[in-house]
Amino acid sequence: MSALIPIKLLSAAKRRGLQRSDADKFVGMYVNDWTLDFGDRGRTAVRELLKQAHEHGVVPKLVVPEFY
Repeated sequence: MSALIPIKLLSAAKRRGLQRSDADKFVGMYVNDWTLDFGDRGRTAVRELLKQAHEHGVVPKLVVPEFY
């Protein structure tokens, strides 16, 4: 995993009044190799999730994600 700590998550932790050490734990709960880059397997999973959500009426319009 990258040593870089996502600024947005640290900002969210700070807004919650967390100390730096607690903020690092907070970030660690949400940032892992999958959230940094979930690769082809993850992109396929997202497409399938959105397709099934549409087929079951959870998402009214079929969403086709674009990954960058």
